[in-house]
Amino acid sequence: MSEVENKPWYERLVEYAILALILASLVYGISKSSIHAGTDEASVIKNALEYCKFNSTGMDMSEEPQHAKTELMTCHEVREKTTMSKCDNRSPDEKMWFVSTDGLWYLYGPVSNDAHPSPITIDACYVLIDAKTGIILDIRFSE
Repeated sequence: MSEVENKPWYERLVEYAILALILASLVYGISKSSIHAGTDEASVIKNALEYCKFNSTGMDMSEEPQHAKTELMTCHEVREKTTMSKCDNRSPDEKMWFVSTDGLWYLYGPVSNDAHPSPITIDACYVLIDAKTGIILDIRFSE
């Protein structure tokens, strides 16, 4: 007979219980560190500033965004107060971070043979972030 078969049932039960506790604590620790990472206000601001800085495709950045204003609101409020549509298929009670930043970008249109159009000045970036996961859902720039 092997050593496992010789152990009383209660010793095996204790070993399984300890193993279950270790696994549960690992799963809990991983879920807290990755799923909820980046959902506090400071992380949301940092992520929004970076996102505005590096996702201004087709625009020349003259001034990097430095300041941000955040507001935690429901999808219902997002639909009422903004033009962002990422909340249209979500629960009205779902929480979102709405972040507005400053900055200065120039958007240049297509150049024709005889004219160089003036650039459009853009001075604000708006970011919508899922408050539960920290995932950036939408970005908008405005004049």
